[in-house]
This record gives sequence, C-alpha cells and structure tokens, in this order.
Amino acid sequence: MTARPRARRKAERPGEILEAAFEEFSEKGFVAARLEDVARRAGVTKGTIYVYFPTKEAVFLAMSEAFSKEMGARLAVFLAEAPKEEAALAEAALDYFYDLTADSRVGRMLLLLIAEGGRFPEAADANFQRCLGPLLTRLQEASGASESAAPLRAFPELLCAPALLLLVWRRAFGGRRETEPQPHLEAAKKLILDGIRPRPRSGQPNSDP
Repeated sequence: MTARPRARRKAERPGEILEAAFEEFSEKGFVAARLEDVARRAGVTKGTIYVYFPTKEAVFLAMSEAFSKEMGARLAVFLAEAPKEEAALAEAALDYFYDLTADSRVGRMLLLLIAEGGRFPEAADANFQRCLGPLLTRLQEASGASESAAPLRAFPELLCAPALLLLVWRRAFGGRRETEPQPHLEAAKKLILDGIRPRPRSGQPNSDP
C-alpha cells in the first residue's frame, strides 16, 4: 500500500532537516549556526527539529553520519573498479580525490570537517573509517611492491594531500593566486607518479623514451 502523503511527508522531514543543517553549518560553522535558521531553511518550526534531534550537536552528528555513508558508498564503487597495480592505483586515487574536491558539496563538507573535527571527533572517525580508511588500506596492499613506492605505501595519505591543499588554498587564497584544478592535478601526478616508478639499476639504461 502506498504511504499517504502526510505520512510520507513526515518520513522525509529528518532528511530535509539534515540537508538544511548542512547548508547552515557549511556556511556559518557550528558555533555561529542557529537551529532557528536550520528550521527556516527546512520549512519547519524549531520545535519540529527537536522531535527528531535532541540538540544542535545531535543535528551536526546526524548530518555528518549521513554524509559519511553517502561518501562510503561512492568509495565502494571506486574500489570495485580501481586497478590493482600500485602506480595505476595511485594515479586513479589522485583522480578520485580531485573529483571529490571538485564537487562543491563534498568540498564544503570537507572544509567543515577540517574546521569542526576537533569538536566532533566521532564525526571525524566515521568519515575516516568509511571515506578514507578502505582506500588507504588498498594503497598499502597494492601489487608491485617496488622499492621506489615504499614511502607511498608507508604514507598513502600523501595522495590526498594535493587535492586537499587545492581545496584549502582556493578557499583561503583564491583571490590572490587563482589555481585551476586540472593543471594542479597534472603537476601532482608528475611529482608523485614519477617518484614511485621503478628506477633503473646502476649501469642499466633508462627505458623511458
């Protein structure tokens, strides 16, 4: 039996509140954001928010949890299709991170987590475990095991760094030195991928053209 419109509308309210909360928190930060404004964005009363979430902190955590599940599903798709050889996987991971930060919604949430992760360690934990941990593990276990890639296997989070730097840089300094994503990505690939490709042994010719 199809749910009646009123019942369906009620079931959708928590998601609408969390979407409004994302807009408010990402725009103003946790401290400055007000539940009155979240309610206004969601088209409900402030009291309605308390029906579903007991506190402002609970709203933030629920919003972050929903985001981490969404990004975890996105990562699962990437990992199912990702190459296994380490250099190819590293390149695919760089593309993946740049695609994420190019998504305005994801970029805003990442900046919010950077700002509020100390206040909400459980939110940082959930997002790490679902959105980063599985990819870092895959990078550490990638086939190839070349000596030149040992630093990357030890610190696979280095592959996140260029995209995160670009995200933070454009927020803080975009008006002073504008940096376009695609050239930035190509430069990051050259720096990182050239560094992990196997080097010829002493006395052997370099096979690169």
